[in-house]
Formats: sequence, C-alpha cells, structure tokens
Amino acid sequence: MNTSWPSVSRIAGAVVAAAAAAALPTLLVGVFALLAYPFAFIAALFHAALIGLPVYLLLRRRMRFTWGVAVVAGFAIGALPAAGYSLLDGDVVAYDLVAMALLGLCGAFGGAAFRGVVGDGQPAPAFDPAIWE
Repeated sequence: MNTSWPSVSRIAGAVVAAAAAAALPTLLVGVFALLAYPFAFIAALFHAALIGLPVYLLLRRRMRFTWGVAVVAGFAIGALPAAGYSLLDGDVVAYDLVAMALLGLCGAFGGAAFRGVVGDGQPAPAFDPAIWE
C-alpha cells in the first residue's frame, strides 16, 4: 500500500529506540537498575529485531502504520513471551496475566518509540505560503 519506505538506517535506529524504550521500566528496580538495564536492553533489542521488525514489514504492506497500530502491535509483541511461557507451563495463574500485561506495556512503549523514529511513511504535507495571506 505504501510506496515510500524509510531508509535502512532509520529502521535500524527505530529498532534501537524501541529496545531502549521497552527496557526503560527496569530503571524502576532501584539500586539494581544499572545492572538490570543492559540485560533488559539486550533482550528487548533481540525481541524488537527478531519479532518486531518482521511484524512492522508485514503491517506496512497491509495498512498505514499509525500510532495506534504501533502501540497495539507492540503490546502484542511484548506480551508474546509471557503468553508462550504460560502455555508451555500449562497453568495460567494471576501472576502470569500480570506478567503478560507488564511485558505488553513495555512492548507498547517500544512500539510507540519505533513509530516515533520510523514515522508513518507518508510524505510530509507541502507548505503552502498562501495560507498566510
């Protein structure tokens, strides 16, 4: 549907921004934040590159990549590992649902950061100086 694709460097920057934003909640762990953030960033980076980027490429072909699409897709991608673990465990309990919600929220942050960097692919509206006359 969209004909103008962002550059590879912009997409790579968007993946890094998504990982950085998704790992931000680890800074809430207090004194262990300096130890936890690098590990969370690396995990989020692999997650964004291996799952988020193919989903972006697929969605981009099908629809306009709006803020809402980015946040919902990010939430789903973020909650995917906890959901998979719960299914493998065979017993979904309340803390599994909380983990899915929290990881989904981290994914939503990452999706919003990705969308903020990569944009929606639509050309910027042309400036019309006649509006100031």
